[in-house]
Amino acid sequence: MIGFIDVDSFQELGKELNETDKAELEKFLKIFKSNFKNTAAQFAPYLFSATTDSAVRNRGIHDFVSADSLIATSVLCSLFNKSLTKKVLSKKN
Repeated sequence: MIGFIDVDSFQELGKELNETDKAELEKFLKIFKSNFKNTAAQFAPYLFSATTDSAVRNRGIHDFVSADSLIATSVLCSLFNKSLTKKVLSKKN
């Protein structure tokens, strides 16, 4: 797997996370940081739609779970930090 495209970030462009969402995000990322391999194995299937070819899904899951945990958690933090992502993208309009 080369990378992720977080298309859900484009659904509410310009909207900032409220305190509840920020707390949930921090909790979610803390779980990944503390036990990446097991958490990634449980989370990875949700990255694919039900119609994704099984070979593509299985390879994506394998690559995600096998990733270096320090790099992967850093990427996840960037992807899920929607308030910063949306602020940057909304300024380009």
